[in-house]
Parts: sequence; structure tokens; C-alpha cells
Amino acid sequence: MSEKKTVVFKNGDYAIELTVVEAAVRQDIHREALMFKERTAMPDLEEGAPMEDLVRRSYLTVSYPTCIAATTEVKVIEKGKKGISLDMTSAEFLELPAALVRLWSTAVWELNPMWSPFFDLSSLTETEEETGSTEN
Repeated sequence: MSEKKTVVFKNGDYAIELTVVEAAVRQDIHREALMFKERTAMPDLEEGAPMEDLVRRSYLTVSYPTCIAATTEVKVIEKGKKGISLDMTSAEFLELPAALVRLWSTAVWELNPMWSPFFDLSSLTETEEETGSTEN
């Protein structure tokens, strides 16, 4: 069974509980498909584009697909508060509170470090020296 985490976020408008999971290939495919969809929907950035455009592109092509793909459940935990839908558009994602997105993406990356933009893929492999074994 894969690991999972619960993220609780409350502010004046929202009171939600998100369940995020360690990704199986199914979630990885969903994430990659969302990333591709977002990338192909965006115009190419011209050299010298404003930094804000670059950051927006990162949110839409990395944070949005990553959070959506690793989340299995969303519950509203206080009556009268807003919830979110896992079918939200990327434009709707950009309107979420920044604190929610930070908490959510941090939990996802803790369970799925290979999805982090800063992940070093070589950390998934062991060297002969680390394992103390050799193949003959």
C-alpha cells in the first residue's frame, strides 16, 4: 500500500482536508498528461519575457499537475466553507490561496520527491560502494 498524507487547510473562506498519496504509475501518467496539456496550450515565451510569466508557467506546468495527480480525496470539513474540485482548471488553481498551494505541493513532494523540480534522479540508485556488493 502506498503512503499517504492528509493536508488540512483553513482560512476565512476554506476549510478542507486533502488526501495525497505516493504515486503509482497511474498517477504519474495523469500528471504527465496534465503537464503536456498545459505546455501545449501555452504560447512560447519570448526571450526577455517578464519573470512573472516564467513563474506562472511553472505553476501551470509543474505545481498544478503535480497537486492534482497525487490527490485522491478532498473534503470540506466545516459547514459553509468553500471546497475545491480535483477537476478544477489550471486557471482556477491560480486563484487558490498561495498558502494552500504551498502546503499541498510540499506534502505531495514529500511523498513523491521524484516529482520535485529540484530532485536529483541519481539519488534513486545505489552505487556498488554503497551496497557493498559486486556482480560477477
